[in-house]
Parts: sequence; C-alpha cells; structure tokens
Amino acid sequence: MKPLHPSVGLPPSYIGTALLGRTAEEGAPIVIVLLALDRTGQAWLGGLLVAAMTVPHVVTGPLGGHLRDRTGRPVAVTVAAAFVVAAALAGLASSVGHLSWPFTVLIALAGGSAGPLLLGGLSSFIGGLVSPDQRPGAHAVDAATYNVAGIAGPGLGALLAALASPAAAAYTLAAVAALAALCATSLPPDGRTHHLRPRTPSGGSEVAPGLLAGFTTIWRIPILRATTVVTTLAHAGLGGLAVTAPLLAVHLGAAESTGGLFLSAVAAGATLGSLAMTHRRARTLPAMPVILTSLAVIAGSLGLAALTPSIAVAAVCFALAGFADGPLLTVTLHVRTATSPPVARTQVFMVGASLKLTASAAGAAAAGFAAVHGAPVLLAAMAAIVAGSVIVAGFLPSTSGSTPPRRGTS
Repeated sequence: MKPLHPSVGLPPSYIGTALLGRTAEEGAPIVIVLLALDRTGQAWLGGLLVAAMTVPHVVTGPLGGHLRDRTGRPVAVTVAAAFVVAAALAGLASSVGHLSWPFTVLIALAGGSAGPLLLGGLSSFIGGLVSPDQRPGAHAVDAATYNVAGIAGPGLGALLAALASPAAAAYTLAAVAALAALCATSLPPDGRTHHLRPRTPSGGSEVAPGLLAGFTTIWRIPILRATTVVTTLAHAGLGGLAVTAPLLAVHLGAAESTGGLFLSAVAAGATLGSLAMTHRRARTLPAMPVILTSLAVIAGSLGLAALTPSIAVAAVCFALAGFADGPLLTVTLHVRTATSPPVARTQVFMVGASLKLTASAAGAAAAGFAAVHGAPVLLAAMAAIVAGSVIVAGFLPSTSGSTPPRRGTS
C-alpha cells in the first residue's frame, strides 16, 4: 500500500487503524466516568471501571505481544483485539447502573485485556513498516495519532454525553473500535514491509523471543530501563486526569462534561508537541533531557491548574501540559524502536505501554477514591508525583547524551 508521504512511509491503513482504535481507547475513560456518574452518582465506581480497563495491561501486554509473535498473524490478532474493545464498550453502555458493579468490572477487565494491542502493540509495527531512515518521522506521526485520538475521543464522548447521553457516547465509541478492526484488515498481512535481521542490543546480549523478552530487553539496555522507569512513575500521577477533569469542571462552575474538553486540550497541545518533533533539529536531541524537561513542564502545568480560577485558564494549563507530553511520547516510542532488537520489539512496546497504563490505572483508582478531597487537591498530588519521577531519574544509571541512533541498524 502506498505510504502517505515518502519521509514518513506509514500506509493509510496503519494511520486509520491507529486513529480509530486509539480514539475509542482515549475516549473510554471520560465516557465511563460520566456513565457511572449519570446512572449511579458514584465517582468511585467510575474510577474503578477506568482502572479495570487498564489494570490487565501489565499481564495481557506481554502475553498479547507473545501471542501475536507466536501466531505469525499480527494483523488477525490486532483485528480481534479491536472487536473485543468494541464489545466491552457496548457491554458497559448496557450494564453500568443496571447490573451489579462486579459484573461491570468484569466487562471492563475484558476490554482492558485487548487494549494494549491497539496502543503499544500497534506502534511496534512501525519497525517493520518503514525503513530505518523513516522511523523518526514515522514515530512523530504515530505519536500524533495518539494525541489526535486524545482530542477526538474525549471530545466526541463529552459532546455526545451532553447532547444525548453517556450511554450513547459509549455505544458510539464501540462502533469506532469496530471500524478500527475493519481498517486493520488492510494492513500488510505479516505486519511489515521491511524485513530486517535481528541484532544484538547495545549493552546486552541477544534476546530470545520468549514470553519475558520484553522485560529482559528493557532491563539490559540502560536508556530503555531509564525511560521505562521514569515514564511509568509519571503515569501513576497522570492516570488520575480522566477522573479529576470532570471534578475540576464542577469545581469551576461548569458541567461535568466540560472535563472532556480539558482532556481534549491536553491532546491538542500534545499533537502540536509531537509535530514539533518532526523538525530535523528536534530529532537530534538527546532522549533523556527531552523526557525530563517534558515531565518538569507537565508537573508545573498541573500545579498551576490546581490554582486556576476559571475554565479558560484551566484549559490553557492542560494544553501546556499536553504540549510537553508530545515530545515525551515521541522520544519514548523512538527509544523503544531504536534500541530493541526486532525479535523482541513487540514485547518491548507491549511491556512499556502496559507498565505505563497499569500505573495510570492505579492513579485513576486512587483519584476516584480520593475525589472527596476535591479537584485542586488531586491536581496538586498529580503534579507532585510527576515531579517525583524527575527526581527519581537522578538516581538511575547515567544516560546523559544517550541519543538512540536515528538511522541505520535499529
């Protein structure tokens, strides 16, 4: 299939699958929270369901990556995952508030088990879809799909929840996930157009394509280990955004659905930040300085949001945090591709994404149970956790100047 642009190399089927699948994933948290509030009035249930959609990632991420590699049919596995997410969203729309909460948690767990394959699992395709020279641009575009989805998902969900109902929003996201499955059927059959020889990662020995290959590779390569630890800790704080955003909207005198607009502001800023990383000079920046600077800006922005007096100022703070998140995600994705051997690349992406999302789940659950303390307190706590991840980086083995190779043998 012809790529969108020769400097990027990604086929339209990949862009379509990524945008649609991630729109459903990104929109799910805010819609689930609004659904729980609408039918039960319980913020804790919304936080618990969001956590249930993400907790399975730490187990199903590595398992899903291993399954995809062992079956030799990555496209078929991706299609199945998108359909599972669609079924789970439709199931939640029909059951929350009508059936006992343990049953709805089981539905959310089922949807969460497939989620990693539409996030990090899909990003791991890039190493085989484009040439090494095209990877920096491809990862920037891939990061932008996360961010565009982050705008479309919460925005669409909040809009439909306000105009129709949270249930209608959930059913719509289920349909979007189903469309992602159909789009995925047009991906290259084996998930790659560039077949590359496995190589030994820098700082480690050859990695066997086993169930623990992702964990092993991350542990052996310093830059992978550092980025994984720091971003995982940061997402323990950022995971509370989906729960806190509607609460902040109410605190500032707006409707709960305005929280979806706050999340869209984050994603809009992140899209601009990701696209800024396509600039030639930006692609040569060392990885860890970009990551740590981004996290520091995010922490400061969330801290300011806790003190904001108005909806408009809050939206600006969220947008600034998002702008910093764009380079953070772009560099993280490129580090994974550039430093991991092809034989373990899928697991590296799945494990990295799963750890971050599991930390986010813990943050979402904690924010739900701590909702009684109010949005400003929650935002201040989130800012402190993100700032703490920057401090932790100072105790990790030095990776200063560790810029993953932008061209060549990855």
